[in-house]
Amino acid sequence: MRIRPNTVGTLKGGLMKRFLSISVALALLTMPALAADVPADTHTQAASKLISIIDLERTMMGGATAMVDAMQQQDAALVSYRDTILKWAQKYLTWEALGPKFVAIYAETFTEAELRELIAFYLTPTGKKVLATTPDLMKRGAMIGAEVAQTHTPELEQMIREHAKALEQQKP
Repeated sequence: MRIRPNTVGTLKGGLMKRFLSISVALALLTMPALAADVPADTHTQAASKLISIIDLERTMMGGATAMVDAMQQQDAALVSYRDTILKWAQKYLTWEALGPKFVAIYAETFTEAELRELIAFYLTPTGKKVLATTPDLMKRGAMIGAEVAQTHTPELEQMIREHAKALEQQKP
């Protein structure tokens, strides 16, 4: 037995939960760095250059689109909300809001030398191929994950029912 929304209210609640899941996942990808204002030193400049070379702005929105597409594959009810979700993401998850935070995260995560090595790699033919194929690989990977998750959804639903029953039995 599949757990499916069967009323408009439940459907809206389920969609909101999925939308919230998308929002949380995107927020996790875009969490601010610990240091809000990173000085424009050579380390930060290297992080900024790497982000420019890897075209993180385009990749970020492509990742959001791939995530929404994968979620739609799991739940057809989301298909009609795709444009709304993406419109929200384009409105609030802008490069102006997120770009400086990504620079700070990259500068925190990698040393200046490591950033320069990454820059050198992404300027090679292999690095350029990685950049060119990453969005498609991400989308295909998200679809594979959605397919596997869909296959095992009945098991998850059963586990949830069993856990809910156990919690109910623990109540005084």
